[in-house]
Amino acid sequence: MTEEKKTLSLTGSTGAAKKGTLSLKSSPAGQQVITQTLARGQSRGVQIEVRKKRGAAATAANEAAQAAEDAEEHLTNEEHNVRMRALQKAQEDDDKRREEEAKRRALEAEEEKMRVEAEKQAFVRAKLMLMNFVVVKLKN
Repeated sequence: MTEEKKTLSLTGSTGAAKKGTLSLKSSPAGQQVITQTLARGQSRGVQIEVRKKRGAAATAANEAAQAAEDAEEHLTNEEHNVRMRALQKAQEDDDKRREEEAKRRALEAEEEKMRVEAEKQAFVRAKLMLMNFVVVKLKN
């Protein structure tokens, strides 16, 4: 599980010298830790407990979650099968698109390799022509 870390700056709007940073890290069990890094290389941390939502906000969140669960429970077998087929079709389309993308990338890499090789050969030919020109001039 990745830990999200938000960093806050302590500088003013003028961009004065940075004196330290504040960072906010999420931890399990609904607590968060704020760490302040000071200018002298010291740091300190404070744990913050997040309160549960109360009142209308909590009620709205619970109702939205309940509505999503109820929508799943009230599907007929036919609706459920249609949704499953649609999900499978979308997965197959995504897999096909990824395969085509991989083939396209491989083709582009091969073309790039051939182009670089052709440039090398052209450089070698030009160098040989120049050397031959110099030899002819030296003989004359």
